[in-house]
Amino acid sequence: MRLKWPLTGRNEELQSIADAMSDPTLAGIVLCGAAGVGKSRVARDALHAMASAQTRTRWAVGTASARALPLGAFASWAPPAADSLQLVRGVIDSLTTTPAGSDVVLGVDDAHLLDDLSVFVLHQIIQRRAAKIILTIRDGEPMPPGLEDVRSSGELGRLDLQPLSREETSTLLAATLNGPVASDTAQRLWALTRGNALYLRNIVDQEVADGRLARCRGTWTWTGDIAIPSSLVELIESRMRGLPPAAGEVVDLLAVGEPLDLAALRRIADPVGIEEAEVRGLITLKSNDVRLAHPLYGEVRRARAAQTRLRRLPKTGTTNRDELAALLSR
Repeated sequence: MRLKWPLTGRNEELQSIADAMSDPTLAGIVLCGAAGVGKSRVARDALHAMASAQTRTRWAVGTASARALPLGAFASWAPPAADSLQLVRGVIDSLTTTPAGSDVVLGVDDAHLLDDLSVFVLHQIIQRRAAKIILTIRDGEPMPPGLEDVRSSGELGRLDLQPLSREETSTLLAATLNGPVASDTAQRLWALTRGNALYLRNIVDQEVADGRLARCRGTWTWTGDIAIPSSLVELIESRMRGLPPAAGEVVDLLAVGEPLDLAALRRIADPVGIEEAEVRGLITLKSNDVRLAHPLYGEVRRARAAQTRLRRLPKTGTTNRDELAALLSR
């Protein structure tokens, strides 16, 4: 059964983007949010809604691999050129030239991964007001300096995408599965994914395929234990890749003992590691309680490291949650 996932719970966000596109004081808008929250989907659906004979749309994607190449994100619009200046001019013209009377809206996904020359192209397009711009930026990632200057000047609006609420998650599940979903199933899926659309899609697709999420007497019900899809494990692990050891130990401590009091965590973990994990959006701090930013981070870390790294947590001598909590409460 191949599931179709409609865009749900984003009407206000789509309207905010449309408003920014029609605002003469703005060059565009930046969509910010956690990985998987739905920035790319919202941006693409907004572009699709605007596409017409009067509005031409373009879509480019920043990637880690293309970042090593000058104008990597805009390679599809790069003409043959003898020098960099001619190349840049050619890319700008290719992106913004349209039949008379038409406007251009350019969407750039993961703009934090753009190379310097691609950032320069965007900056020039914005300064010339040659096109309206929709950018997506992942939380915890810095905006390229050339674009941050534009945003700071007020020429780019900002929209922070939040995860789906419990109600929105239930609505999305019912629409996707084409039928009612048991309330405890919807609650369980929301608690596990915290409304992250990408995580929800990965898990539901697999659980339906494996038969653990199935229609019973007309209602979709989830039974059995979850098996996190390998694709989702790889996605979460990619967020941890390159994490300094001190920050990794903070994540592992929380994986077996969250929530932890901030003062207690500082006694057994490097404060620099705590700060790094927070900056990267891997942990959250609320009322001096420190938690992982998402429940699945703990699931993946425990599954991958339970017999090795977690057994060597610094200064504790235990990986038992209750023992760790008791130790930290002293």
